[in-house]
Amino acid sequence: MSEIGNSIIKSINTILNERLKDLKFDKTFHTTVMEKDGDGFYTVHYLGQPYKIYNALGTDLAVGQTVWVKIPGGIFRNMHICGLYMKKKHR
Repeated sequence: MSEIGNSIIKSINTILNERLKDLKFDKTFHTTVMEKDGDGFYTVHYLGQPYKIYNALGTDLAVGQTVWVKIPGGIFRNMHICGLYMKKKHR
């Protein structure tokens, strides 16, 4: 690629990185219920750290069950269980 092309790409990359650095987004991942804490709260692990979070499903979950967890807007205090994780069966 030409020197001008590299310069344009570098400029675009700089502009994008500047605009994206403060962007807040939801993060959803699956994990395993490690502990049942009562009153609708369960302990799960995320990035090697335990978190006591609310079960927004309103159903009873078992220790060892795999669930979907959401962190709305990247705000960890709003982390909650949002679904049951089901493995897809391959045909």
